[in-house]
Formats: sequence, C-alpha cells, structure tokens
Amino acid sequence: MTSLIVLEFILIKYAIPNLIVIPYYIYPAVESAELLVIFFLDGILVEFIFTSLVMVILYYPLILFTYSLFQQQSLSFFFLLDLLTFSSTYFISALFIGFIGWFIRRNMSDTWFEQLSLFGYKFKPKIALIGFTLVIALYFFLFYGNLPLIAGSMLNVIGISLFGDYYDLPLILLSWFATPYSLTPRGEISKQGICLGNIVGILSKSGIIDSSVIRVNSSRKYKWSGIKANYCIDFSKTKNYNIIVVGTSGSGKSNFAKLLASKLSVNFLVFDLHGEYYLNEVKRVDVSQISVNPLSLFNRNPKERALEIAYMLKSLFNLGNIQAIELTNLIVEAYAEKGLDPDDPSTWSQNPPTFRDVLLLLERHKKNALSAQEINKYQSLEPYLQYLSSTVFQSNSINFEELLNSSYILDFSSVPTNEVKYIIMETILKSIQSLMYSRKSSKIENLVIIDEAPFLLSKESGKQLIERLLAEGRKFGFGFLLISQSVDYLKEVIPNAGLFYAFNIVEPGELEYISKFFGGSDLDMYYTLYETFPKLPRGVFVTRDLLGRFIYLVQFYEGDVHV
Repeated sequence: MTSLIVLEFILIKYAIPNLIVIPYYIYPAVESAELLVIFFLDGILVEFIFTSLVMVILYYPLILFTYSLFQQQSLSFFFLLDLLTFSSTYFISALFIGFIGWFIRRNMSDTWFEQLSLFGYKFKPKIALIGFTLVIALYFFLFYGNLPLIAGSMLNVIGISLFGDYYDLPLILLSWFATPYSLTPRGEISKQGICLGNIVGILSKSGIIDSSVIRVNSSRKYKWSGIKANYCIDFSKTKNYNIIVVGTSGSGKSNFAKLLASKLSVNFLVFDLHGEYYLNEVKRVDVSQISVNPLSLFNRNPKERALEIAYMLKSLFNLGNIQAIELTNLIVEAYAEKGLDPDDPSTWSQNPPTFRDVLLLLERHKKNALSAQEINKYQSLEPYLQYLSSTVFQSNSINFEELLNSSYILDFSSVPTNEVKYIIMETILKSIQSLMYSRKSSKIENLVIIDEAPFLLSKESGKQLIERLLAEGRKFGFGFLLISQSVDYLKEVIPNAGLFYAFNIVEPGELEYISKFFGGSDLDMYYTLYETFPKLPRGVFVTRDLLGRFIYLVQFYEGDVHV
C-alpha cells in the first residue's frame, strides 16, 4: 500500500505533466482534481485491503507526508488547512467502504483491534531507549532538524517498543513510510526447535477481498490469509511430548511421522501394521519371525500382572466376568508353580510360565473336577488357551531394552491374525511402560509411533494402557505419536496430547468433531474449518500454535523424508 501511494504521487509529479500538455492557467485545478481522486481512491483501498479504520488513520499522515515530499512543501498548519477538503474525501470514502464491508460480513469488527486482542502488546524499555537515542542522533546528523521526519520516527519507536523487536529498529529511518507497519500489532512465529514445514496460511477474519489460500464460502467471516513462515516444534515448551495425527488414507500422515522421526534425533520405535515404514539406516524387525511371552512380569507383582493379562484377553476375546476371574486364578497359580511369589519380589526375576503351562494347569483342574459345572467352566477357557499356546508366545526372542536404546521399525504386516498382533503389541507396550518407569528425563528421549492407533484403542485394555502411557510419558522423557484415519477412538486421549494435526478429512461425523475441536464455540470459524478439511491437498494439515492462539495451515517437508 505504501509503494502504491508513492507511485501515485510520482505519477502526478512527473508522468502526467510529461505525457499531457496542460495550460499553466488550469494546472492548479487539474492538480487539485488529481489530488482529490488520489485521496478518494486511497481511502477506498486502505479500508478495502485492511478492513480497519485504525489503518485508515495510520495511513493518513503517510499520504500527507508523501504529497508534501513530492510537492516540496512542509507540513505546516496552513498546508493542512488547504488539504482539508481532500482529506475529507479520504475518510468519507473509507467510511463508505467500511460500511459496505460491515454489511456484507455482518460484523463491525476492526482487524487492528482484533490483532491487538490476539497478539497483545509488551512494552520493551530497552528497545524504546535505543530507539529514542537513534532518533536524537538522526535529528542532528541526518534529518537536519526536520521535525515532520522526526515525528514519524518517534512514532515508529513507540510502535516498535510495543509490537516489534530489535531487528525492526532500522525502520526508524523510513519515518512516516514505516508508521503503519510499526504501529500494527503482530505475533511472532517461533523458529526454535525442529522445523517440519512451511506455514502457508493463518485463519483470520475475512475482508472484502478474498485472498484465501484455501477457498471457502465467500460469505464466511474467516479466511486463510496467506503467510510465509517456518513451522517449528519446540518440545521444551509443549505440555507433553504426545502427538495425534488424523486424516484420510493417502493424505500424508505416515510420511509426516517419518519426517518427524528423522528430524527429532531421538530413538524411536514404530509399530507398523501395514509395512509402510522404510527409513534409511533404521533397523526393521519382521514381527512374524519373533516370539514374546505375554506372561512376562515386567517387574510387576504376579497377582497384578495376572489381572492385566486376564483383562487383555477379556477385551480381546469378549470373555465373561466369570471366565476372566477363573483365568486370573489359573495364571496366578501358574506363576506360583514357577516359584514367583507375590510376597517376595526377589523371585520376580525368575523365568515366568507360558500359556502352555496355563493350559496344562487347566487340563489338570478339569480332570480333577467334581461337577459338570466345573468341567464346563474349564472347557469354556480351553479353546482360547490352546490358541495362545502357539510357539509365538513361548519366550521373548527380542531384547525389550534394546528396542528403546536404538531406533526400530516393527513390521506387523506378516503376522497372521489380528489377535496375535494385538497381544504382541500390548506385551511390547507393557515392557516399554516398565522400562519407562526406570528412567527420568527433562527432555524427550524416546518417541513411540503407533500407526492405526484404533487397533489398540478399540479394546478396553489397550485404551487403558495408551491413556496411562500418554498421561505419564513426559516425566520419563517419552513421547507417543498416535496416527489414525478416524478420530472416534482418539477422543478420550486427545486431552493428553500436546500437539494435534488434522490432514484431509471427508467423513461428516469426523468433520463435525474436528471442526468444533479447532473452532470452539465460534460458529463462523467452525463452518470455515468444516469447508476447509475436505479441500486439503496431500501433505497439508491444520494445527494450532503451542499457546492455542492461532490456527495454521502447514505444508510439511515431504521431500525431506529419506526412505
């Protein structure tokens, strides 16, 4: 806008007189007409672009200063009186456009005040002191006592000390040309931490001109204003290290997880259900070729561990309460036969039983049963224990601690059944939980990535385990990244996530929930978001900044993923 104003007066001063021959006796009238048109159009343009009467006022002295500069006149009292007519047209045209804008938007808000309420201000005395010192130096050595120039620079110092930073101080030299910018509230986007992409848009109140990055209904009060800034995460400032990513298939969720894992420079463990994760120099484990023993204690009391295992199997196989109780008793007894005493922690490091041992114990009980009711009770559990007595669950062929001391991708794509997948996943997560408690850290040390998180969260035991891990992970230096195509099973764990990323979403129920999550009680913001999510291209997501003030549109660095 400032450049346009300067060009206007260059046109009046140099271009028009050289292109058109104007008799000297009517030149003052022509010049007045040109000035009237300029003030009229500038009033329209400033209000049209900024939708702010405050900005109209801030640009007014800049226009006067520019005119006086090219006409080689000083901003004297009499000069201002001469321009009263032209100035009136400036404000009248701005008010007229402002009224039209208020009518169209049905909103009388002023973007300058909105930015002030959003960004706030903070007076920085050191910047003010340096700025005023520079102004005094300019007064004597550069501006040679030119009071109008000094007045503009003084206003710049005030604006920079309220809304700017040290790197804005050179704007003092521009005097009135920089005043609208220096006196405008603005927020700073942090560049600390790891940078994962470019912020391409910020959700803001819509003006008359639709310059939206993602097109939404023209009657909406919000739009995606285009900006250019790096999107960076500083985990030292997040409430925890947990991240939730949702979006349709093919929207870029997995690639984003790969990018984060490679940029974060910490050990990570990926639960890859579909064999999609390949990263250079990261070890892959084919889970179908390993075995785990779900009855491992993981430093837990045998009675507590028996309850956890029975609860897992109850959730997985939809067992009844009586079956779960009997299964717990059998597992406790199997622990006892292996010498693992609930009252003697020194015995807990001995080799645990397997499901094969529990099955043999059940068969002995069935042989000694004295009633048909007892036999039926044991027979109802027998098929499940026979299923679980496969070689997959005979021993721990992997070192759980090693999984956390390096980066691994666990490929579950070749595991034959979902039940086996689930038991292996929960067993490994239980081992992580146990090892996690033995560590403490003030920064993130490990990232656990769980793709298709509803696979675990859809079972009650898995949901309870994930909630516990997310709630306690930060103080032990652990972060958990949950990825899902649906938000249904994530709703209860979202409060324990420090970061939430929403990619392309099309299902109406999902759209409604996530739009409300970001938009809150603001219906106009909700509708804008509701229209936005189905239009998001691959690799673009919506998120909030760490303080929850802004909603960003981010394009992540998909080309930086090294596979």
